[in-house]
Amino acid sequence: MGVPVGKILSAEDMIMISCQEYGIEPDIPLAIARLETGNFESKGFRRCNNFGGLSENENLFTYKSKREGVDKFVRLLADNYFSQGFTTPEAISKKYCPGNAEGWARAVREIMEENEK
Repeated sequence: MGVPVGKILSAEDMIMISCQEYGIEPDIPLAIARLETGNFESKGFRRCNNFGGLSENENLFTYKSKREGVDKFVRLLADNYFSQGFTTPEAISKKYCPGNAEGWARAVREIMEENEK
């Protein structure tokens, strides 16, 4: 996908381009990113370039750039979920958000449905 020189990409554009690079459909990654970043308004997104609420021991990962953050997020989904057959919010939730799998999957589904409108 060619991007015009000097064009500032939205978070959604960055996710769609990265999904294309990793060969996965963008609907679930877009919904997860919207959920985990408060529609791209959270401090974790703005200050840490963290597109997916990715953390370890409740400490958010920080990335040097939005490009690095989106790449880590989409690659994680492609390598650790989609390639292993986890291709629905319900399947992904058990590993991505085990403490609230059912509620998380429901929230991702609702965002996906909103995005389709």
